[in-house]
Amino acid sequence: MDTDNKEQGFLIQTDTLHVSSLTRNPETGEKLAPEEVPAQRVLGTDAAVGGTGGETLGRMQVDIQVQAPLIDFATAARQQCMFCKHFDSRAWHALYRKMSETKEGLQILNTFRHGLTITENAAVRSRHQLDDDDFDVDHAMMACGICRPLTEIVKDPIIVYPVSTCPETLPPPTDGSVDPKIPFPVCFELREERQTERASSAAYDVIMQAALTK
Repeated sequence: MDTDNKEQGFLIQTDTLHVSSLTRNPETGEKLAPEEVPAQRVLGTDAAVGGTGGETLGRMQVDIQVQAPLIDFATAARQQCMFCKHFDSRAWHALYRKMSETKEGLQILNTFRHGLTITENAAVRSRHQLDDDDFDVDHAMMACGICRPLTEIVKDPIIVYPVSTCPETLPPPTDGSVDPKIPFPVCFELREERQTERASSAAYDVIMQAALTK
C-alpha cells in the first residue's frame, strides 16, 4: 500500500433517504408496488468555490443525489457486511495485532486511520464518538472486518466497514493479477443467527414501510 498517497475526503454532513409519494407509474398509469416506488438518497456536503485565478473563495452547500427504486436501498440495508457470514472480525483483529509489530505494518495502519478520518461521514462518526464528540478512529477500526471472498480473489486482505456492501467491481489487486473492471458477484450470505436475521430484516422493513405509509 502506498503510504504517501494524498487522498482527499469530503464531509458528509447529512445522509437522507427520500421516498416518492407516487403511487402510479407516470407513463403507464399502473399502480406501483412498494418495491417499485422511486426513492432518492441525498448526501449533504459542501464544496470549495474557486475564483478565476484558482484561489478558493469559500465553500457552498451541495447535495449528492442517488436515485433508484426503493427496493434497491432496502436490499442494500439488508445486505450490509455486518450481517454477512463472510465478515471476519476476528481475522482482522489478528492481522491488526500482527501489523502493529512492524514499522511497515504500522505505516499501513496509519494510512487506514487516515482514510477513515478523511471520509468525515456523519453516520460513521456518530457510531464512534468520544465524550468530547471527537472521532475515535481506533474504535472505528476495531469495528471493521475482513471480507473473506474478496480477500481470496484479490490475494490481499480486504478490510470492510460493517455498514458497507458488496462492491460492484473488484478492487485492484496488489500484484495486478485481476482486472479491477471485472464485475464482482454479490457474495453476501446471511449469518445463520436469529439475532442477525432479525436485525437484517428490520433494516429492510424500516425502509420498505416508508412506501406503505405514503
